[in-house]
Amino acid sequence: MKNNFLQILGAACLVLFMGSSITSCSVEDGIDGVNGIDGIDGQNGVDGQNGADGQDGADGQDGADAIGLEKFAEYGSIALRVQGIRPDSVAFDYETDLEFISPELYDNNFRDDDPDHEFYFLRLLDAPNIDEINGAAISLDVLDAGLASQSFSFEIEFSEFSIFADDLTYITLYDEYYGSLNTNDKVANNNYGIATTFTITDYSFDDTTNNLSFSFSMVIAGNDNETGNDLTIDGDVDVIVFENVNSRA
Repeated sequence: MKNNFLQILGAACLVLFMGSSITSCSVEDGIDGVNGIDGIDGQNGVDGQNGADGQDGADGQDGADAIGLEKFAEYGSIALRVQGIRPDSVAFDYETDLEFISPELYDNNFRDDDPDHEFYFLRLLDAPNIDEINGAAISLDVLDAGLASQSFSFEIEFSEFSIFADDLTYITLYDEYYGSLNTNDKVANNNYGIATTFTITDYSFDDTTNNLSFSFSMVIAGNDNETGNDLTIDGDVDVIVFENVNSRA
């Protein structure tokens, strides 16, 4: 009996000793494992249905009609031929049609001052511009129109009128030239630009349609034009002009 008690007591002490030994020991963390392979991407979901279209807005107001180039080319033209020798001794023979009126409509008019007619009209080579570049204006006074004593006073003014050559060079005319002294004596005492020879042929004016037509030819001496050589200017005019009905001062 006594021996059994001692055996039980010894076993209990052994269990307590082992438990105390286990509790006092420190546990170390293990090394991280290798990352796993990424999973497969999921499938996209089904697109949703489009919403219903909204109602159309109200129509806007129509804009104003644009003025096309053809509107500025409805009033006839000046067909010009200019011949001469440039300051660098190169001869030229240049032909062109000036068919566009200026946006400044008073640059295309006539006045009936019975028995006289006064015409002034500008035509441009390219698209109309208020700077009046690359064109020519003609002033024609017809004295005693339709009478046996009918006579003409003529002036042509070039507006940066460029004459190009095949070698990509050019000259520019910008002076005024006169067929005769007009009633206002525009050239005063300066004879520069007066033609040595001048003719007007086939003059016609319809006061119902305001259609003016005539041909002219003039030669300007070399010391009276910007080329320094004799200059020949021929033209065929066929234009429609607006009547100026303002009263005279």
